Amino acid sequence: MKVNCLTALLLVVFSLNVFGKEEKKYLVSDIPEILKEDANSVIRVDEKLYTVVDNEQLNLTRKFAITILNSRAEDLASFGIYYDKFMKIGKLNARIYDAEGNLVDKVKSSDIMDLNIAAGQSAAIDDSRIKTYTARHNSFPFTFEFEYEIEIKATLFYPDWQPVKNYYQSVVFDMLSIQVPPGIDFSYKESNLTTPVVMEEVDGAKKYTWKLNDFQALEPEPYSPDISEFTPFVYTRAKDFVMDDYPGTLDSWATLGQWVETLNRGRDELSPETIAKLNELVAGCTTTEEKVAKIYSYLQSNTRYVSIQLGIGGWQAIPANEVDEKGYGDCKALSNYMKAMLQAVGVDSKYVLISAGSSARSLDEEFPKSQFNHAIVMVPNENDTIWLECTSQRNPLGYQGRFTGARKALVVDGEKTRLVETTHYSAEQNVVKNVGEFKLLADGSATVSTQSSFGGLDYDDIRSMYFEGAEEQEKFLYDWIDLNGVKIDNYSLKREEGRIPQSELQLNMQVRNYGTSMNDRMFVPVNGFNRWTNVPKRIRDRKTDIVKRYSFTEEDEYTYVLPEGFEIESIPENINIENQFGTFNTATKVEDGKITYSRKLVLFEGTFQKETYPDLIDFYKNISKSDKNSFVLKQGA
Repeated sequence: MKVNCLTALLLVVFSLNVFGKEEKKYLVSDIPEILKEDANSVIRVDEKLYTVVDNEQLNLTRKFAITILNSRAEDLASFGIYYDKFMKIGKLNARIYDAEGNLVDKVKSSDIMDLNIAAGQSAAIDDSRIKTYTARHNSFPFTFEFEYEIEIKATLFYPDWQPVKNYYQSVVFDMLSIQVPPGIDFSYKESNLTTPVVMEEVDGAKKYTWKLNDFQALEPEPYSPDISEFTPFVYTRAKDFVMDDYPGTLDSWATLGQWVETLNRGRDELSPETIAKLNELVAGCTTTEEKVAKIYSYLQSNTRYVSIQLGIGGWQAIPANEVDEKGYGDCKALSNYMKAMLQAVGVDSKYVLISAGSSARSLDEEFPKSQFNHAIVMVPNENDTIWLECTSQRNPLGYQGRFTGARKALVVDGEKTRLVETTHYSAEQNVVKNVGEFKLLADGSATVSTQSSFGGLDYDDIRSMYFEGAEEQEKFLYDWIDLNGVKIDNYSLKREEGRIPQSELQLNMQVRNYGTSMNDRMFVPVNGFNRWTNVPKRIRDRKTDIVKRYSFTEEDEYTYVLPEGFEIESIPENINIENQFGTFNTATKVEDGKITYSRKLVLFEGTFQKETYPDLIDFYKNISKSDKNSFVLKQGA
C-alpha cells in the first residue's frame, strides 16, 4: 500500500492533536461570577477518599486544584505533604494551568523538595519529612493542581473535614469520603452542614460522603468566632485504633487517657542521686505550693525546650531520667519529667493534654478523640489548682495566660481521666493602671512622670521587656508610648511573679508640644497616654455573632500642673456609660491650680448577638471620642 505525502502529513497532524495536546481544564471563565466576588482564590476541587483497611491502616487518595486570582493568594498554590514511619507517600504529581485552561507546566519530581521537618531548627529533633512545592506563574489568574496517594498506619488520626479554611476563598467543590469495611466501629460528629452525609454500600463496605458545592468567599468580621465554628465541620473516628503496636479505644475520654498512661508507663523513673538532690532542695518547705515552686524553678533552670518527634514520640514522653541527664525535652518529656520530680518529693500531680494557642479551636466535649497539641502538668492543691507550663524558662509559677488558659483540658488520671477547665482570668485580674503627673510649660511642652502596672493577661504585653537588653527595652518603650516628641529621661521595671503576675513600669520623660497653643489659648489632651483607638469598621450585613474572649480593666489618673500665667477656661463633661459590652466612666477635678482627670474602662467577655454590632461600634466610638477630648487653658492678662 502506498501512502502519499499529503496523507502522511495529515496523519502526523492528527497524531499531534490526539496525543500531543491535553484537554483544557480549569478555565477561569467557568467559575461562576458570584464565586469570584470578595475572593482571592477559588478551590476548584478537593476530593479526599479514605479507604479503611483495618484497625491499623487507612489509605488516602486526594485530588486538589486551586485557582489563584491575584497575588494576595499566591502562596496558597502549594502543598506540604508530611510523612514518617507511619505514613508512606505513593503517587504524587502536580500541574499548572493558565487562565484559559492550558497546561503550562508539569512539575518534575526533582522540583519537589523533600525536607526533614527539623531542618534549620536548632530546637527540634524529628524523623518526620515533608514533600513541598510552591507553584509560580508569570501572570494571574492561574490554577495549581496536584494529586497524591498516602498509606497511613496510624488510626488514632481519622480525618476531620473542614472545607472552608480561609477567608477570601470560594469553594466550587469539596468532598470527603470514608469507606469503612465491616467490623470497624466508625462514628462522626457534624456541625454547620448545608447537606447531610450520604451513606452507601460499596463492595460490602459502608461509604460515608460529605460534599460542599459553590460556597461563596467570606470576609473576616471583627470579633468573629473561629472560622471552623460557623462553617461546615465534621469530626470522624474509629472506636478502636493502633499506634505503633499500642492499641487503644475511644469509648470515652477516660479510655484515651488510659492509652496515654500506657504509653508513658515506666518512664517516670529518676536516679537515687537526683531524688536525694530534689528532697534536699525542698527541705524546710511547709506547703505544697512551696515545694512546687522549688521544683518548678529547678526545671526552668536546668532544662530547655526541644521539639522531639521520633516515631511514636509525637505522643510518648522521653523517659524522665534521660531528660535529667540531657537537660532538654519536648512538652511531653518536660511535663513527664516535672511530674516525676514532684512525685519524688511527695507531691501528687497529673499529666494533662491541651490544645494550646491564643486562637485554638474549642474542644468538642461530646466527641472523644485527639483534639490536643500540647502537654502540661496540673497539681491538685485543695481548692487552688496549680498549672505548670513546663516548656518555658520564663513563665511565672502557675500562670497560663492566653496560651493554655480558659479552655478545656484532659487530665490523664486512669479511670478518673476527665475534662477540666483551666484558669480563667477575670476583669478584676486583667488590669492596667496608669498614674501620671504632667507639669505643663507655657510653650506646651511637659515634664511627665508615670507609673504603670500590668496584671493578669496584661502582664503578657510587657513581660518580654524583662529579658531584653537596655537598647531593646528603650526601643520597646518609644514604640509603646503614644505621644509625639518624647525623650525618655529614665525608667525602671519591677515584676511580681505568681498565678496572677504583676509588672510595674516607672517612666520619666520630656514631651514637646503636649499642649497646642492657639492665640492666647492652650488645648491640652485629657488622656495622651492611654487612648482608645480600636473602633472596628461598620458591616452592612454581619454574618457572625460577636465573640469577646477576654475581659479587661483600664484605670487611669493623670494630674496636670498648669503653667504659670494660665487659667482654666473649660474642661470636658464627665461621662458614664454602661451597657452589655462594658462600662466607661470619666471624671475631672480642679483643685489648687491642678486638673486631675480619671478614667475607668471595663470590657466584658462573652458572646453577643450579631444584631448588637452597631451598639458595640457606638460604644467604642464614644470611648475614642472621649479620649481625644482636651481641656482649654487661657493665658491671663
